[in-house]
Amino acid sequence: MKKFIGVRTYILIAAMFSVASFTSQTQAQCVAPSLTFQNPVLVSGTSNQVGATYRFTKVTPTADAFVRIDSIVGGAHLTNIDNSSMGYSHAWQPVVSGPSTGVGTEYYIRWTVSFRATGTNTATSVACLNISAIDVDGDGNKIREFVEALNPVQHTVSNPTLLTVSMRNTGSGMAIRAMGSVANKPDIDTNALDTRVNFDFGTSVSFSIKTGARVDNNNSGGGAPERWFSLYFKNFVNTSTLPVRLLSFNGKSLGNNTIELKWVTEVEVNNKQFEIQRSFDGKEFRTVAIAFALEGSGVKAYSVKDALPADAPAKVYYRIKQVDIDGKFSITNIITVNSARDLNAGMKVTPNPIANDFAINLENDNQGVQAMRIVDLSGREVYRQSLNGQKIPTIRLSATQARMQAPGVYIAEVVFQDGTRLTQKMIRN
Repeated sequence: MKKFIGVRTYILIAAMFSVASFTSQTQAQCVAPSLTFQNPVLVSGTSNQVGATYRFTKVTPTADAFVRIDSIVGGAHLTNIDNSSMGYSHAWQPVVSGPSTGVGTEYYIRWTVSFRATGTNTATSVACLNISAIDVDGDGNKIREFVEALNPVQHTVSNPTLLTVSMRNTGSGMAIRAMGSVANKPDIDTNALDTRVNFDFGTSVSFSIKTGARVDNNNSGGGAPERWFSLYFKNFVNTSTLPVRLLSFNGKSLGNNTIELKWVTEVEVNNKQFEIQRSFDGKEFRTVAIAFALEGSGVKAYSVKDALPADAPAKVYYRIKQVDIDGKFSITNIITVNSARDLNAGMKVTPNPIANDFAINLENDNQGVQAMRIVDLSGREVYRQSLNGQKIPTIRLSATQARMQAPGVYIAEVVFQDGTRLTQKMIRN
């Protein structure tokens, strides 16, 4: 943002590739709403400090937004929660400052934004939530801005772009970071396509995002460490926006070192193809299959089978690179699939044997969990919990809560949204 002060070795198609599609003429396309962030009010905590929560009233006609400071890192501090003296009054425009020395120093604020029914504390969701981070640039000297989103469904940048996009696994999911260059772009302008990134969160009750900067070099001068961010809750429809909306993406093992990957799209305009990319370490990806865009309109479903090498590790990472006709592309979030023939390898109970408190740890975290239950050796169900598709890595219980009073052997079963079932034997001391 502006200075605020001091101003085809990879194709595997053939027999392993299959596609199915269906068209819905009645289902309405999901259109990203335009949210209005104005006049924030501090509702809890100390202004500009960790824990402070601000309320933006009626960001949609039926929803308020609560913006909470989760952490302040690297010497950052919040100068203004929403400064609209330049840029866009409807956008959320926090001003974040930090140090200007120390090559590689990063400073940022991590935020959680949640939605509640207008005038209440009742959680509500926003469908097709999109955020465009505008003018992610530098100070023209040594400072580079970045915006980092946690678990977006997908992200898009223009072609060409000045942004460097990276992905990394965190304990809470996949973080997508768009890092600007040192070069300073004039004004805060939605038409500056090469310094803009769009994050698509799908239907969301809340999301997490970071706004910060990095000291890039030792150039003389103080630099401009106070950075003005502009987060516009809108997906701008122009040539930089990739015209494909992904509804779902998941995978599962079929045994015999074969993985089946499925994804569903709702909107495809000028789409050329999907490149399925695989990684064994979550960092280096290579394309292993290509699915060409299907004809027609409406919802389309795709399916690809990937044959793994015999020495493939138990956990495999996948993502999709969607390529437009004119070469623009976007990359989906990364999912993990357990490649073992024994799918129960994706579930572990600790400790086991159980004294009282225990945790069911799930590695098959690309799918939401529909339900879990516990049965005894006679098959009698002693406990059931509905989880309604939550994407959770760990389920924590106690033997008392799970009604496992009697010592002996029990079976825990977890059912995922795609129908996958994992089971694990537990011993109650």
